[in-house]
Amino acid sequence: MSNVFSNRYPMSETQLGFYYAWLRNPDSTEYNVPYLYKFSKNIDADKLEDSFRKALALHPIYSVKILHEDGDIFIAPEKDRWFDIERLTASEDQLNDIYKAFVRPFDLRNEQLIHASIIETEESVVLLFDTFHMVSDGNTLVMFFKDLDKIYRGIAPDPEK
Repeated sequence: MSNVFSNRYPMSETQLGFYYAWLRNPDSTEYNVPYLYKFSKNIDADKLEDSFRKALALHPIYSVKILHEDGDIFIAPEKDRWFDIERLTASEDQLNDIYKAFVRPFDLRNEQLIHASIIETEESVVLLFDTFHMVSDGNTLVMFFKDLDKIYRGIAPDPEK
């Protein structure tokens, strides 16, 4: 196993259920958890991206990769994972089409389990965030976005427990 992985953990029964469902239908978006956050133009898009990356680093579940070893399946947080965050400039009228194209199936074998994009329009800054349900639910997202808010405002977030 590569040394980029600090630890590996067996998948929970719930995570295995999501994984096996994906294996049966890898082109589905049924287990995507997409969010669109629209902010005023007063939000600094570069600072938002930097804060987003810092918040991701606080939550190792978002950096996991799925590993197969000796017939078992594990999740492993990848050390120093670089997250692809697409940056776009668009008109307000284009946002709906961008959102529809943004929500796409995950490739659980080869890509990160989050998709993210920051879009700047003439009126707003938009954060699109989509996770595979296996690594996030309503509770984890609430914690993540509280940390993102704190980081953006220059407040140290609480350490993960």
